[in-house]
Amino acid sequence: MNRILTSKTRRRTAGTLVVLVLAWTGAQIIPPLGAVPGRNPFRAQPASRPLVIAHAGGLGLHPENTLEAFTASAALGCDMFELDVRLTKDGVLVTHHDATVERTSNGKGAVSDQTVAELKALNFGFSFRDASGADVYRERPARLATLEELFERFGSVPMIIELKDTGETGRRASATLAALISKCRMTNQVLVASFDDATLDAFRQATGPGVATSTAAGQTLRFVLLNLLRLDRLWPGGAVTLQVPSDPRKAKGFKLAQPSFIRAAHARNMAVHYWTVNEADEMRRLIRLGADGLVTDYPDRLQAILAEHSR
Repeated sequence: MNRILTSKTRRRTAGTLVVLVLAWTGAQIIPPLGAVPGRNPFRAQPASRPLVIAHAGGLGLHPENTLEAFTASAALGCDMFELDVRLTKDGVLVTHHDATVERTSNGKGAVSDQTVAELKALNFGFSFRDASGADVYRERPARLATLEELFERFGSVPMIIELKDTGETGRRASATLAALISKCRMTNQVLVASFDDATLDAFRQATGPGVATSTAAGQTLRFVLLNLLRLDRLWPGGAVTLQVPSDPRKAKGFKLAQPSFIRAAHARNMAVHYWTVNEADEMRRLIRLGADGLVTDYPDRLQAILAEHSR
């Protein structure tokens, strides 16, 4: 009796393995699910030249997420701004990273507890030091911007807008952002991001498929794991860009800055943007790999390296 059961168990196991092998083999040849249709504007154009993306407006050069930083990056000719937004007490989206204002300004308290007028009175360059260590903005205040101000001043510059609020505030911020993008006719100029899956899902529900989004943390992890199993063609899609760290220490130990990862994304016409890339050698390495965009605190440094490659 035991021999019969063992024989049946072996046959079942062998049958299961055959089915799994056939399914895995089939997954290697089917077209990727949820591939991005048409031209993806967030991929490198041409392929050998990544987009220069100014992180928080270029926070290595000017106070982060301020009008001064965005103005300077526009003058540099950066391909894109990357910026963070939070919702104020009076329901306005402003450019700011942290939940509170202490780290970068001369003020105190949460962004969500203050009005636009109160935040506009603060100096968001108060803690900034330039390359020489000088407090250049102590006497020359740097101001955060409302997102609508940025749309009005720099409407021709593509922007990556990261929603920082989560929970109920994140849902309200998502609805506010969707309405503002429509009002200012910025649908084709923005890429909306969030680490929080629920917040990004709320934005997608508020705006529909017309506005491009990147992957949130959970989406990114699922793509990474499927890619390791060579099953990424089964990933359902829903985003046009993967924005990931090039440093494995910031990617849960995963090595994402490699050709196979980029090839998997490009197979479904997705762009790959790496953050935050500040060292010249790392910039050169990612350029050689074929990255679509580099998010950097020092856009001038990246531009100089790209100029070297073009000669």
